[in-house]
Amino acid sequence: MKLSSLDTVVVRSELARVGQDSEYADMGNPNGDLYADRYFVSIVIADRDLNHFHPFVEEVEAEAFAAKIAAVGVIDEDLWGTRWHYGTPQNQAEELEAEAREIGDEAGPGEEDRFRRAAGI
Repeated sequence: MKLSSLDTVVVRSELARVGQDSEYADMGNPNGDLYADRYFVSIVIADRDLNHFHPFVEEVEAEAFAAKIAAVGVIDEDLWGTRWHYGTPQNQAEELEAEAREIGDEAGPGEEDRFRRAAGI
């Protein structure tokens, strides 16, 4: 996929649980969970975000990868996951699917199918 001049390549971070060590356990962290930032490269397109599947440990590595993607301007879309922007029809369909799965997990057999038929999916 060729990127246009309107597409933006960005680096995003999230705090993630990366391990556990009981020596770090205390009242606020009874399991001794260890947390660290993980960095992801995303491409913001008009109606969706493409998120690269590989998380980076160092922000510098993620920024270097983002700069390389922006310079080349072409990506293999199979290596990127799509997250549709809120309010687009694709986003609404994904939300309905997620809600149907939740209902299926909580309810008995047949409830999920009944919800899908009612929602038109």
